Amino acid sequence: ADYVLFGTVFSGGSKGDVPEGDRLASLTEAARARRVPVIAIGGIDPPRAARCFSAGAAGVAAITIFLPEGRAPLAMGVRGAIAALRHALI
Repeated sequence: ADYVLFGTVFSGGSKGDVPEGDRLASLTEAARARRVPVIAIGGIDPPRAARCFSAGAAGVAAITIFLPEGRAPLAMGVRGAIAALRHALI
């Protein structure tokens, strides 16, 4: 495999609700155990993306933040979402 998707990390995204308590710890464990990049998915917004990167994720996958304005509470448009995710990397 070239990469591994890990999710659902957070509740509230297009993947539905999950218990948040130990998902970041599990993400950290998965990132440490794999030789390929681990990509976090599920309920990702810019602040949560930063938490995923801190947990060892090589990247994130998101849907909700890219939806057109008014379609979801986190919607910020494609350009805004990309800028916010880049800022989360800093």
